[in-house]
Amino acid sequence: MYRVEKSGEILYTNEENLGFDEGAAGYRYEIEGKSFVMPEGYNYLLYFDGEKVRMWKDGFEINVYGDGFYREESQWYVPGYKNFEADEVIKDSRVYIAAARMPGIFIRNGYEKDSNRISYNNNQWYELQEGIKREKAAYLRWISSTIFAVAMLLLGYLFRKERWEINAAIGRFTGKIWYEIKIVPLLIVLFGFWISLMVFIHELHWMGRSYFYDIRDGYVYAPKRYMLLYAGWLVGIFIIWIFVNDRRYNKRGWRTSLTGKVIGLCRTSMLKLPASRRMVRRSIGVCLFVWAMCAAGLCYVILLEGGVFTAGLDVLAGIFLLAVMICCPVLFVISGRKTAEDVDNLVEQIQSIHDGELREEKMMWEGSGLGKAMENLNDIRNGMNEAVQKQMKSERMKVELVANVSHDIKTPLTSIISYVELLKQEEGLPEHVKEYILILENKSQRLKSMVQDVFEVSKAASGNLPVNLEELDLGKLLRQTIADMGEQIENSSVRLKTEIPENAVMICADGERVYRVFQNLIQNALRYSLEGSRVYVTLREDGRTAIASVKNTSREELPAGMDFTERFTRGDESRSDGGSGLGLSIARSFTEACGGSFKVETIADLFVVTVIFPERREEGGMSFIQKD
Repeated sequence: MYRVEKSGEILYTNEENLGFDEGAAGYRYEIEGKSFVMPEGYNYLLYFDGEKVRMWKDGFEINVYGDGFYREESQWYVPGYKNFEADEVIKDSRVYIAAARMPGIFIRNGYEKDSNRISYNNNQWYELQEGIKREKAAYLRWISSTIFAVAMLLLGYLFRKERWEINAAIGRFTGKIWYEIKIVPLLIVLFGFWISLMVFIHELHWMGRSYFYDIRDGYVYAPKRYMLLYAGWLVGIFIIWIFVNDRRYNKRGWRTSLTGKVIGLCRTSMLKLPASRRMVRRSIGVCLFVWAMCAAGLCYVILLEGGVFTAGLDVLAGIFLLAVMICCPVLFVISGRKTAEDVDNLVEQIQSIHDGELREEKMMWEGSGLGKAMENLNDIRNGMNEAVQKQMKSERMKVELVANVSHDIKTPLTSIISYVELLKQEEGLPEHVKEYILILENKSQRLKSMVQDVFEVSKAASGNLPVNLEELDLGKLLRQTIADMGEQIENSSVRLKTEIPENAVMICADGERVYRVFQNLIQNALRYSLEGSRVYVTLREDGRTAIASVKNTSREELPAGMDFTERFTRGDESRSDGGSGLGLSIARSFTEACGGSFKVETIADLFVVTVIFPERREEGGMSFIQKD
């Protein structure tokens, strides 16, 4: 409410219905000897006397000018400051402005000639107040919704066990419903979401960022409509959750439906075909789909240009065509992916069988085109695994039997050797008796050596072979082994050639075990080499490993495909030269126990044994093992 006076004359006012009357029930103020009473509901008054402004609120006068100087941070921008004086033109003016505590709509009725109108004036404060109320209510709704959602999440977490039971119960209930009935509301919801997304993209394209402000204003100023829309979205999300929960607890439920039975019949007929024909038919199906989509797209364009579609029908037809073009390739990709996974599983199973991993059994999904091949391969794997287990059991029993027999032989053998020593000390024995005693001594010592070898092989096979790893010079050990066997080498019919570097070749191994390895290899070469031939013992380095080899030419023809490192294996089964068939087996077991590798090669009559150890080097005062 306002009043503007000039030289005592009222120029402007809106006091038609309200005014500063004595009969008013509001605040009373004394201004220039006059009494002004505020209308009911009004609590603010501004009065300008031509030079200064006075203000009252809730019956108390407000300090307008402070120290009398106007500054940028001053609260009131009105004339009357020492540095902001009123103009001479308004010296005889008087202004009265009253404001209500709660803004309301102000309506001015105009009954002018030939007119009938109602004008709304000065309602900005009312609209601002109402806007603040709506904003506050919207924020309260948002906060309460957020609190409710967080509370629901917290309750769901606290009662997750009960929630799982409820989900299972819902899954059991929905499992009794036909799949086609469950898919219809899902398709309706997805279609609604798709339309909403299209509308959103369209409005966002044309309106830009202002569309987000429209959504916000709609939520603030039209809450019922938007709450109904949000409720629809929540119902749609709930339907999607029901379907997902049903798929979780009824994964094969669709197979009992009419659609599933039709697909099952088609798949059964397809499975009767060979895998190659099934792949060809799948490729033909893809080609037919591409051609059909091209034809459908061409027809859609022709009908659209011809104006056949009515308003809105073109959008629905385009959406349907787009949905088919998206969903069908996805189904083809899923089917092709399953076939690729089946092929990968089949290849992995073949590779695992090749690598000797016979325990893991792979399965394919029901209805796979390669399921029969995988089943046959699993049968082969199971058969091989059973055969390997039987062989391992047989080998273990053989080792245990030999070890037990050797242990039982050891005690009487010790007695025999002791009595042979006593017989050798007897005097006056005939010469032929002395020869018998010598033969008995040789045979008993050979038997003792065989028993000891069997014990060593048994320990290595069971993993109980004690190994004392230490740093040693492999070149020095080879030279020492050859020197210790010097007399045996001189008495043989072959010549020994060595190629051992003078520098130290350091490895980490058990010296006694490695000594026995090369002793067995050299003895084997001296015993079975061609007379007059040469035996080569070499040692070299490749920067990472130390490689020692013993090469000789066999006296007898070497059988092809024989594993000479197997226990009790001999190159010539008919020979009786005193060998036990354990020398190379012991050498391999000792080498592997010390962390090395052992390899036997035969090239015609050339017999090559290679022993490889990781080389140990020193750099910067620290030693380490070179590994590949």
